[in-house]
Amino acid sequence: MASLFRSSLTYSPGVLVPRMFSYSIIIIFTRLFAPAEFGIYALIITYGEVLDSVFMNWSRLGMLRFLRKDGGAHAGGLIKANLFINAAALLAGLSGAALLSLTMSGATHPGRFFFSLALYLTGNSAMRFGLTILRADGRQKTYTLLEVIRPSLSFACIFLAIPLLGLSYSSLVLGFFGVTALFGFGTVILVTRKYRGVSADWFITRQMLRYALPLVLIFFLGSIIKATDRYMLNALSGTALVGLYAASYSLSRPALELLFNAVNLGSFPKLIDLYETKGAQAAADYLRDVIRIQIFFGLPMVAGITVLAQPVANIMLGEEFRRGAAILMPLIAMAGFLAGLKSFAFDQVFHLRQRPMTLNATLLVAAIMNVVLNYFFILRFGVFGVAWATLLSYLLALLLSMVLSTRLLPLLFPVREAGITVLASLVMIAGLTLIRARLPDHDLLLLGLGIPGGVLAYFLTARLLGARTVKNMLSVTSRHGDSP
Repeated sequence: MASLFRSSLTYSPGVLVPRMFSYSIIIIFTRLFAPAEFGIYALIITYGEVLDSVFMNWSRLGMLRFLRKDGGAHAGGLIKANLFINAAALLAGLSGAALLSLTMSGATHPGRFFFSLALYLTGNSAMRFGLTILRADGRQKTYTLLEVIRPSLSFACIFLAIPLLGLSYSSLVLGFFGVTALFGFGTVILVTRKYRGVSADWFITRQMLRYALPLVLIFFLGSIIKATDRYMLNALSGTALVGLYAASYSLSRPALELLFNAVNLGSFPKLIDLYETKGAQAAADYLRDVIRIQIFFGLPMVAGITVLAQPVANIMLGEEFRRGAAILMPLIAMAGFLAGLKSFAFDQVFHLRQRPMTLNATLLVAAIMNVVLNYFFILRFGVFGVAWATLLSYLLALLLSMVLSTRLLPLLFPVREAGITVLASLVMIAGLTLIRARLPDHDLLLLGLGIPGGVLAYFLTARLLGARTVKNMLSVTSRHGDSP
């Protein structure tokens, strides 16, 4: 577990810094934009993520799964082949972007929306292609450095774009994602230059495609669960409610995504190595450690967001965006926790066993349920119905993944650690509730005292109860302290 902590800590700045600037965008522009304008920006990100996931992510995951095969002997040829595959997939994704843009004619000009969506998709796809190769190569410091510099420059460029385009979603998109596109193409050149004289290896690529192509359906179904909320909310209620929902989403979900991504960036390549070199049992033991860490850090995040949702919204959001945040944020946070546990823990078994169709089974029922629930819940409960529909869909998807994955790879759930996590979280909730009772919800001091106080109460309680995760954290810290 110590090596898992170290890899997660190495990657964490590269995950944390982009999230920090995302929060900064929320704090600043929910005070400057109307909900409808912010809703359009949120839809660009949502649709861009869907298109990238469906058209591009399958090949990146397939590449990551096969780059280490046979000691990396085929890496150059596989990367070269994937450059051609990604170019074709991007063209297909841009066609999808054009179709989605036509649905926006009532809210903004479709051509303007298409340009923004195309820039987002192109830039992020190129950046993630390069970062995938850096992950496979174990170049953690380069990965982290790029993901610290890129969002910093992107955020600064938003304020250069505003004088040109005015205060609109276009300024955010051109400033932030225009820089991402430049970094993306630069990163691709950086990671592929050593393979300049290598020819595409279509033999190993065909093996990759047999594994990776079925993932298209997986990512399509996953995108239905992830994006139906904002798509249907826009279709049934308009971009203003999308903006309200997206603001609460952007405050509560990124903290969970940061945790799961930081752990996954280092753990997935290691998990593949263990499975390929030491067998299924070694991989199962390592995956149990991954689950232990995800639960230990994820559940108290949900608890903290639940207690502090309204104060956080009052301090960080513009006045028009605060409505319903106390209800929306806890539901969205719990849905994010369930989604992360499914995708970055139990779903990994299907990738190890190369059983994508079984993974599809965990998503299909949940995706259908999500569409049906969103339709009826939005009509009945409005924006709150969206959050409930998404939460219930992720709960079903997680339960299906747990049942089917443990049949493929016997996996012992860390029951004791989960129990300690629940007890320590309850202590933290009690402490936060006491602090909140004595300070007004709009007082910044509430967060200044509550967040560190809650974290301290949680970790002290977990330590007293003998949490293994805390012991490993202290062990890693001690070793770093002893090093010269």
